[in-house]
Amino acid sequence: MVQRYSMPIDKVQGKAAHDAAAAGNPVRMGGVYRTTLAGVAAGDVVDLFLDAAGRMQTALPGAITSQADATSNDIDKTFTVPAGKQWQLISIHVYYEATGTGGNRWLRPVIKVGGTSYIVIIDPPSVITASETWRVMYMAGCGASTYEHAVAKTWVMSLPVGLWLDAADTIQLVDSSGVDTNDDMAVYLNYLERDSA
Repeated sequence: MVQRYSMPIDKVQGKAAHDAAAAGNPVRMGGVYRTTLAGVAAGDVVDLFLDAAGRMQTALPGAITSQADATSNDIDKTFTVPAGKQWQLISIHVYYEATGTGGNRWLRPVIKVGGTSYIVIIDPPSVITASETWRVMYMAGCGASTYEHAVAKTWVMSLPVGLWLDAADTIQLVDSSGVDTNDDMAVYLNYLERDSA
């Protein structure tokens, strides 16, 4: 004699209508929270990415990274996005100290695609003259207006928001007038960095 036993099995069923409370065992779609992207190949099945609050992401936001170039006697500093990476600028802080050599300095940040094609040039509100020391802050999302304090010799200007730079793109800080290469310029760069998609 053969005895047959049955096991209770949960059925895949239940309400899953939009804006309705889930009831029973509906099939639901989920995702995974990750802090780094996993390498995939064409045709692979991949996870949906969520942030720490469970919201879907189309790209990971990146890690906050910084670097500086405070080499003296240098009026032309360039930062290059490395291979396999993307950058989104948060802020650029510049300390510029001019020598006694006469002439008007035009301090400009220049962003180039592949280091050759200009996509962003920010003109200063005024010039830096002989023996002056200026502090300049460029910040993403600070608004379209420019703030200048002539006594404290400080500028605050806006950077593009949401612009991702690709590998080989460059950020250049330069006195485009080239008055005196013995001027001192220190540049501090803050940005989000992520792996290229």
